[in-house]
Amino acid sequence: MIDLHIHTTFSDGTDTYEEILKKAQEKNLSYISFTDHNNCYVYRELEKIDYSKYYKGKIIPGIELSTTLLGVTIEILGYGVDINYINEKIHELYPYSPEEIEIIEIQRAEKLYSKAGIILDKDVKEKYNKEKYQFSSTYLLEQIKKHTENSKFFKNKEVCQDSLLFYRRCMKNPNSIFYIPTQDLTPTCKQVIELIRKSGGLAFAPHIYIYKENAQKILEELVNHYKIDGVECYYSLFNEQKIEEITQYAKEHNLYMSGGTDYHGKNKPNIKLGTGIYDMHIPETILNNWINKVKYLNPQNFVMN
Repeated sequence: MIDLHIHTTFSDGTDTYEEILKKAQEKNLSYISFTDHNNCYVYRELEKIDYSKYYKGKIIPGIELSTTLLGVTIEILGYGVDINYINEKIHELYPYSPEEIEIIEIQRAEKLYSKAGIILDKDVKEKYNKEKYQFSSTYLLEQIKKHTENSKFFKNKEVCQDSLLFYRRCMKNPNSIFYIPTQDLTPTCKQVIELIRKSGGLAFAPHIYIYKENAQKILEELVNHYKIDGVECYYSLFNEQKIEEITQYAKEHNLYMSGGTDYHGKNKPNIKLGTGIYDMHIPETILNNWINKVKYLNPQNFVMN
């Protein structure tokens, strides 16, 4: 069993890499990958230690990079990347810190929402407290719900209850009245995939179905235009039907397959390392077609399979 989609305290996860390594060993995972957002800093720490005292399996160096495609904010997973190359080049592509982007999103929301007739507090920017609200989506959703007049704008009441759903289906969906464009703050999809490949890695499309009505056209664009290497076929929010559907798509289009829980610790408390929400089991066999094409870590150094 494997888990190739894990976030640590080096991005928006709440578990340290030591805690995750211990949990991975308890779950008897044979392969894992730390895929922090827009950095590979966790691997600099792993290089300093003999991690086998925590975890006996193998680690594929990974990263999850933010970009925009067809107006939708998406992510691309990179596996087998050269961590030194990534960490050297990453600031050229991502000049804004996550905290700066959160502030910019709130500033843009104030203007765009006002034009759309969405009511927010007059001092919405001044009230934002990063210590209280980790994400701008949490704060903005609270602001919107605070004014009952805004209820008419929600076609799907489910998104009112979950800031992550609000982020995906509203803030980052160009079909939504709550859409906040931020493509000028992140690199293009072409730049992201080029970075992964120049570092010796493979580029995968993660959690494609979370993009809802935009999912199919995003996947086709990635496959046909950007020649993506693979897709994440196993994911925490995918039921058996979705897993089978995307697995069949991967086979028909000669794509590599991966799988991961998108573990974030307490920030996504329902998602457990290795098994996700639905007691998912990701088989190691999905690596057979590509594990010999990427680097992985052992307790001492990088090894090329």
